[in-house]
Amino acid sequence: MLNLSGTTQLELIGEVSTYLAICIQAVCAIILGGVIGLDREKKLKPAGVKTQILICVGAALYTLVGMSNVPEGFSTYDPNRIAAQIVSGIGFLGAGAIIQSQGRITGMTTAASIWIVAAIGIAIGSGQIFTAMFFTAIIWITLNFVSPILNFVRPQKRFLIQVVGQRKIEDDILSYLQLIEDDDFDLEVFIEDNELREQVNLKVSLSRSELKRLTARLRSIPGVESINSRVY
Repeated sequence: MLNLSGTTQLELIGEVSTYLAICIQAVCAIILGGVIGLDREKKLKPAGVKTQILICVGAALYTLVGMSNVPEGFSTYDPNRIAAQIVSGIGFLGAGAIIQSQGRITGMTTAASIWIVAAIGIAIGSGQIFTAMFFTAIIWITLNFVSPILNFVRPQKRFLIQVVGQRKIEDDILSYLQLIEDDDFDLEVFIEDNELREQVNLKVSLSRSELKRLTARLRSIPGVESINSRVY
């Protein structure tokens, strides 16, 4: 059973009383989970600050109990079984963050963040504080700096995309554009004389492959009749 009067070894900190160790692990889980959640929330993605904190704290608690609540005299007891169940169980939560709409899948990055935040919680619960902090930094860097690097490797161009269709198609276009990580775009709407059709001019910076995916998605919007694109 968990001996609260004893001591616990924490990476980077050393041996401290079990009460203090629990407090440190809880605070670390809140902070590190919150860092990833804040990034997701700033980008208007699912699984924001509260969700990521709960995942990280929950994984840390499960791991802490699994490693500490070892029956005395049971040498074959494996505390890693609980951690293994966290890995498989968190997949259901990640699957819930993935949205499939008209052939396009979104939410994969959020689902991956849920999965890795659970791993951070496991590291915290097992006392590996420095490891958890180090990998949190790697995740934050990945979420914020990989896209600019990819844009440098795959140069983008400024495209003018002209979408013609029935009235109010700009609402569906805007709803889709809000799902894109990069929100650097300009949208102009022109109503034709009969007031039943409209032309939407979309100015956006994309690579060629991204342009192909975007135009394919725009064509699937109900009411869209034609799409033309050119570099400007």
